[in-house]
Amino acid sequence: MEKTDFFANAPTKIKVGRALVLIGSILFFIMAVGRLIEFILAFVPYEGNEMDWSDAYSIFEVIANPFLAVFFVIGGIGGICYVIDKHRIKVFASLAGVIMLVVIVVATVLMFRNLIKSCLAPDANVGKAWLDFFLDFIGIQFSGGIYFIGWFMTKDYTGD
Repeated sequence: MEKTDFFANAPTKIKVGRALVLIGSILFFIMAVGRLIEFILAFVPYEGNEMDWSDAYSIFEVIANPFLAVFFVIGGIGGICYVIDKHRIKVFASLAGVIMLVVIVVATVLMFRNLIKSCLAPDANVGKAWLDFFLDFIGIQFSGGIYFIGWFMTKDYTGD
């Protein structure tokens, strides 16, 4: 029996959505590695380490990194399985797509809170505050946004 490609005659929107999910999945793997490195470096004492263990936001951010790394790996695997249409594992792509929307909203609120707090501090390093803001934006909002948009574009076509 010959296997036919379900997506061969798909509309362009669906093909673009699948490509976006694949790009988002690859970015998720990169983000997972970055989060694990950031987690490890938070505990390594060195001159440039400015970890403030008295700030609840900083502690939450450090503790959340391994969990985010696991989420990114599972979401990345689910996204790739979603694109190649592996039915058993692609459910993680839908789960990751919905969770990513929540993560984007929460992360955006926390990013703006951190930016405002950093800029209003008496000894503020405004340049570093904005740099951290843009790096966080690229990390979560950009990669998660690409993934979510791609999943959202294709979800009705694939029945998810």
